[in-house]
Amino acid sequence: MNLYRSTGQYPTVLWTWNPRYLGNAIKTKLVYQHYPDSQEEVDGIAKRLGLAYRVIYDP
Repeated sequence: MNLYRSTGQYPTVLWTWNPRYLGNAIKTKLVYQHYPDSQEEVDGIAKRLGLAYRVIYDP
């Protein structure tokens, strides 16, 4: 919301989705090796993957 207020435009943003909150939202079984521990770790992953969008960490 702060990004919208400062620019007047909705930004293109991606969120991490913590696997413990999946519930019945996804029918395919997900297997993950490690969930990021911080926003800094997510930023590093996004940079390494060359993502042009901001990714918000969701603990």
